[in-house]
Amino acid sequence: MKLDIICNSCNEKIMKNINDNQYIYNITCLKCTKKYKIIIQSDISEILFDRGCIFHNMGLYRESILNFYGSLEKFREFLIRYYLIKQKFSDDKIKNFLKNIELSERQHGVYCFIN
Repeated sequence: MKLDIICNSCNEKIMKNINDNQYIYNITCLKCTKKYKIIIQSDISEILFDRGCIFHNMGLYRESILNFYGSLEKFREFLIRYYLIKQKFSDDKIKNFLKNIELSERQHGVYCFIN
């Protein structure tokens, strides 16, 4: 997913790819070469939900639905990870388990099972 960041010096729009497991990004503006360190405090599900709201207000309903659905999947994954940590599973077991349920239907099934 790409995140739009505005340079404080020249107001240039900077696009940065973000992922689930990284929260600190080093960014350099291409126009004025100023360097930034960005810390993202929100979970990826929150960012996707916010983007869904923005796209909905802009009238871009297809993009809105895709972002809302992605947010729901990431939130389910967060809850599954929380449940497994609470049950005292090791990090390796959790990682392997989440790798096996990457498909949406499997993830939904596990989510329903733990509730």
